[in-house]
Amino acid sequence: TWLDAAKTVNLAQLATAPGGATPAPAPVAAAGPAAPAWHFLLKDFSVQDATISFEDRSVHPVAKFALSPLSLEVKGASLDLSQPLQVSVDTGINSTGHLSVGGSVTPAPLAADLGVQVTKVDLTALQPYIGQMTAMTLLAGTAHADIKVLYGTAKPLLAVTGNAGVDGLHTVDNDLHNDFINWQNLDVKSLSY
Repeated sequence: TWLDAAKTVNLAQLATAPGGATPAPAPVAAAGPAAPAWHFLLKDFSVQDATISFEDRSVHPVAKFALSPLSLEVKGASLDLSQPLQVSVDTGINSTGHLSVGGSVTPAPLAADLGVQVTKVDLTALQPYIGQMTAMTLLAGTAHADIKVLYGTAKPLLAVTGNAGVDGLHTVDNDLHNDFINWQNLDVKSLSY
């Protein structure tokens, strides 16, 4: 899949009617006794060893991301959006990094209680975005994190705690071609936002 210069995801085109045709209106049912509302419960849904390739073509050069192997598990999905879902995502990122997310998400009102672990994610994949906002080039750097994210209607709306860091950062100034910001290790311990 990709995001084009107009910020449109190509998969959205699958949801449009062919040739710009508008769908026929649904027939109106005759008045009668109301049928009971239907419901479903999907106890366990999982995807194993999937691959997702994504390109953001709205930036130059094109930003490319690959998630593989991707495993996803969702438990307890239903039409009752006030019930929490148990979610788990485990994936490689661009062949070098790893992301693991697990916990609960309530669709309405939106709330989340998630643990997030990131290891060895290569930050050079972000250079197309950095190049748009700065006059520097990111040549190397990997990110790692072990954080807990709480989001919901209670105060505070968002809470993030844990540890995060960037190792082996190397950037250069585009005009002078000299080292700009570099470090071996930068760790933020006991983060509490």
